[in-house]
Amino acid sequence: MAAAFSLSSAAIGALLGAALLAVARLVLAARRRTRALSVAERLDAEAVEHQLDAIFDHLADGVLTIDDAGLVRSLNPAAARLFGCTLVEMEGRPVSRLLPDPADPDRDGGLMTALATAGPGPHDCQGRRIDGGRLALEMSVSTVSVGGRLLKAGVLRDIGGRKLDAAVDVLVQEVNQRVLQGEGMDTLMPILCRRLVELFGVGLAWVAAREVDGSASMQGFAGPGVIERHLRGLALRWDDSPLGRGPAGRAMRYGMVQRVVEDSPEWDDLLEPARKAGLRDGIAIPLRAGQQQLGALSVYANRPLKPSEIARLEDIAARVGIAVQVMNDQRRLRLQGAAIGAAANAILITDQQGRIEWVNDAFTRLSGYGLGEAVGHTPRLLRSGSQTEAFYHDLWSTIATGRVWRGELIERRKDGSLYTVEQTVTPMRDRNGHISHYVVVHEDVTDRKRAEERIRYLSSYDALTGLPNRILFRERLRQAVARAEVLGQPLGVLFLDLDHFSSVNDTMGHDLGDRLLTEIVERLQVATRPSDSLARVGGDEFAVILTERAGSDSAAILARRLLDAVARPYSIDGHEVHLGSSVGISIYPDDGGDADQLIKNADMAMYRAIREAPNGYRFFSNSMNDEMRARVALERDLRRALGRDEFELYYQPQLDVLSGRIVGLEALVRWNHPEMGLVMPGSFIPLAEETGLIIPLGEIVLRLACRQIRLWIDAGLNMVPVAVNVSAAQLLRDGLVEDIAMIVGESGIPPRWLELELTESGVMEDALAAERTLRALDDFGTKIAIDDFGTGYSSLSYLKRFPVHKLKIDQSFVRSLGDSDGNDAAIARAIITLGHSLGMTVVSEGVETAAQLSYLRGQGCDVVQGFLFSRPVPARDIPALLGGSPYKAAE
Repeated sequence: MAAAFSLSSAAIGALLGAALLAVARLVLAARRRTRALSVAERLDAEAVEHQLDAIFDHLADGVLTIDDAGLVRSLNPAAARLFGCTLVEMEGRPVSRLLPDPADPDRDGGLMTALATAGPGPHDCQGRRIDGGRLALEMSVSTVSVGGRLLKAGVLRDIGGRKLDAAVDVLVQEVNQRVLQGEGMDTLMPILCRRLVELFGVGLAWVAAREVDGSASMQGFAGPGVIERHLRGLALRWDDSPLGRGPAGRAMRYGMVQRVVEDSPEWDDLLEPARKAGLRDGIAIPLRAGQQQLGALSVYANRPLKPSEIARLEDIAARVGIAVQVMNDQRRLRLQGAAIGAAANAILITDQQGRIEWVNDAFTRLSGYGLGEAVGHTPRLLRSGSQTEAFYHDLWSTIATGRVWRGELIERRKDGSLYTVEQTVTPMRDRNGHISHYVVVHEDVTDRKRAEERIRYLSSYDALTGLPNRILFRERLRQAVARAEVLGQPLGVLFLDLDHFSSVNDTMGHDLGDRLLTEIVERLQVATRPSDSLARVGGDEFAVILTERAGSDSAAILARRLLDAVARPYSIDGHEVHLGSSVGISIYPDDGGDADQLIKNADMAMYRAIREAPNGYRFFSNSMNDEMRARVALERDLRRALGRDEFELYYQPQLDVLSGRIVGLEALVRWNHPEMGLVMPGSFIPLAEETGLIIPLGEIVLRLACRQIRLWIDAGLNMVPVAVNVSAAQLLRDGLVEDIAMIVGESGIPPRWLELELTESGVMEDALAAERTLRALDDFGTKIAIDDFGTGYSSLSYLKRFPVHKLKIDQSFVRSLGDSDGNDAAIARAIITLGHSLGMTVVSEGVETAAQLSYLRGQGCDVVQGFLFSRPVPARDIPALLGGSPYKAAE
């Protein structure tokens, strides 16, 4: 019998297996207890039992036996470790505490009894630790008879790690699949966190993403809601700020795992809610791809985390980090793809052979070809034929070497229309450095090219008439002069100005004025020859280059044809319009050797024609140059004089016709030129009006007159009103009333001693504006006189509305009053009658003879002035005149 039990451990392990070892051990123990063995047999049995105990205790798998009542009879150390208990705790107790039958929880034999009839197994099942924790087990069950009793032996293997690994693999595969399907972190990370809580039996899991600005955004969470609310209310960070010093922040900052246990100093305010929720152990694992830190995975449990769990979590974090990188790459690619797809410029991608693989929406809008129509074709689809084969050869030879090509092409749309693009072709290389694709960008510049063409046209042609403008005219004239020089032929330049065309625009509107200009151009084109070059060089100025038979006679004939063409009446919208014009002529080479000189001299001749021969023409002469130089010099000196106090006032008395007493003075400006001496106003006032210098000059005259009035008042003279001339430019300028009020106020004189004389034509230039200004001046207290009355055109309806106190008869009507010319006398008589009927004082200027005075007195004229009484005198002579005897006219 002893031999029967003298077995080596290897033989027993091979023959019986783990379950039979347990049975053999129980049999030997039973025989010892029955004392049926001899001493020798007993000793052999004890030796075998010790050997079996050693094998039993060192088995890696758990072994558990139960009797037919389902009570535990044996439990090896491996099984005790699995269930967290000892044999003493479980022997004689129902096995259902460790291996409950889910189909029948009250069965004492638990799963072992249920599985005994299902075959030896192995079977996957769930066990329960003594502390309530769950176990994933693989169990084989055998039923044996020992001493007439049935025992069930179960061999147990913990497969929780294997199942967890498999579940982790499934989870990571699911994450990868969702990533490939385009899901983002905001939807994927919450799923990951929930699954980790379930698989590892932990209390909290959350994922934060690292942002470039040092902040961290929570992407997923699973755990108590109070912790989630706490986390979402924090400005999470990964930098070295207070909120970046927690485990997750350090993991993201340093790229290292951060462990947190219950007594660890790393617990901070960020994790305090987790501590309050009973979580005692945690870990923060960086999510990274290569050296790039992407975020952190944080896991906390209410028990110590096992090293195997930590290892698995680190493996999950490493695999999820790659998935996060893929998500970021996909997001960037989607953004780039969306940007390219939504780009305003047309983009197409071709393979190495130039076959189109992809186009964006802008390409379809531009070319008319959709993606399906373009793919597989080459860009030849768009060829318009505007480029040569050499052009395309240069393009391909550039990009085939890997260089970028840029250029302008004219392409053809699907509907056949043409468009212009600026094209950029960029070669794309694969990992091996070989060109694999070409990216072609088309910027539609059709509108820009049209705009450029329009700009070029407008820079050279008049938009209204289509004629060459001044710039193109000058260029054509330069070319014509160059040809004339080579051929030794003369060349004519004619400048034409429309007389008073601005009044048409003012009275009838610019639309009618534009139509009138168009008709004028049609007439001028008929009047010129095909070889002549007609241009519009100003608003109402035209120019002609005369190249064939361009002598003086031909130029004069053409000038007359142009004048006659303009002079014929025009009928526009029922309005009959009459216009005149003036022409100036210069001849190459006599009047200039280059284009600019010819233009300047023709322009000078035209202005001479305007002054001397309206509706006629003038040839340029050297005397015009002398006059122009003198005029330029005078203008220069006049501008300087305005700032040098070179002006003074002379005063001409105005006398009452009946008493002969002085009742007024007219201030007349004189220019004390440093070289020419005293210059009379007729020499510089027209120039001042042409150049706009009349505005500052008029202000100087006003100031001088007011200062002199102040001096006379202070000297105690018997003061009379002083009249100062105001030009039309001053009258129509905004702020005239305010300026006069300021000047009068500065001098401290009563406004009644200042009288303003305005010309009839100046007042009527803008009657409505003039009326407002005159009323404001009348309210201020100054007197108003209309000068040169009868020489212009006045509306009596306006005249009676103006606050005018005096009418002055122009001297041109007074000059012949003593002669036989009855027209001037009739006009003078009518003005006197009109003035009196409107309650105005009538003044006659230019009285030089006693006969003139006698006539004016006989017609009832109120006031006279002229050389008969006194020439204009300097201010120093006025006191004597005011204190002298009244003038006695001869009867």
